[in-house]
Amino acid sequence: MIRALYITSLIIIVTFSSKAQNRISYSQYMHNQGVFNPAYFSLEQKITATAYYRKQWVGVDGAPATKSFVGGIDLNDQHNININLYQDDITIYKDTKLGLGYNYRVNISKSALLSFGIKGDYGIFSGNYSTLRAQDLNDFQLTNDVSTKSYLNFGAGLYFISNNVFAGISSPYLFNNNVVQNQNGVLDVALTFNHIYYSMGSKFEFENFSFTPTTLVKVVSGSPIQVDVNANFLIREKIWLSGGFRSDKTFILSTGVVIISNLKLIYSYDFTNFSTVDYSSGSHEVSLGYGLDFYKKNSFQKRRYFRKNMKRKRARF
Repeated sequence: MIRALYITSLIIIVTFSSKAQNRISYSQYMHNQGVFNPAYFSLEQKITATAYYRKQWVGVDGAPATKSFVGGIDLNDQHNININLYQDDITIYKDTKLGLGYNYRVNISKSALLSFGIKGDYGIFSGNYSTLRAQDLNDFQLTNDVSTKSYLNFGAGLYFISNNVFAGISSPYLFNNNVVQNQNGVLDVALTFNHIYYSMGSKFEFENFSFTPTTLVKVVSGSPIQVDVNANFLIREKIWLSGGFRSDKTFILSTGVVIISNLKLIYSYDFTNFSTVDYSSGSHEVSLGYGLDFYKKNSFQKRRYFRKNMKRKRARF
């Protein structure tokens, strides 16, 4: 098992060769880790689901708008399958993906698990050129209403969780997909999807609230490392408050509420301190998630998973 995990980590690092960051930045990554790490799972809930929407740089024409859905179901204590739906709109371009994933987890101690995950994605990239205002109405490239191209990609990840710590490494898209059509087509946009994500966090519990600092690091060859640092508070297991900073000079504020048990509604607002503030009112995110109970007070001690598996022999690697 150790050999398999080592090989997976090596593949993630070796295939890391793209030249610029072009993946969406998730301000609510701590609630939506399944989007970028196929090894992510919920300890207690057998079914998890998160619907997510982000509108970036409000007020800027053609700014990205992203919709996603991630759902998973446990087949048993070790095996999980999941689905990932994703759509990203940027100017005239639309990138739509359907992904299917699987993760396998093993006990590495009485209170710690390690998960290995893989997934495959089928994507369609399209461009609606008829919406552009053309200076030359006879331009052949602008007479096509929609041009499309499909592609395949794969991802892999590792995820560790214990009583009060989680950490993960993943590459949701191991290969670079270049969308280039022939002379009769229009799509000539090169898409390089290969990013590596490192996520980590720790939980501290108090009488009426829990405090969870988290970090997400996104690494792409040829581009500055992007780091998110957040301080997250869950008050009386009902009210969510969070503040953070991203290394691209973005400040992040989040608030949310636990509607019913394990069902959370979260809103986030991003604002910057550089010149784009004159053109944009910031970025907005909203998510509705079920089964994401990492931040509940005393949730690890109450989990059925570890109690049920403490008597089992530790998995051999």
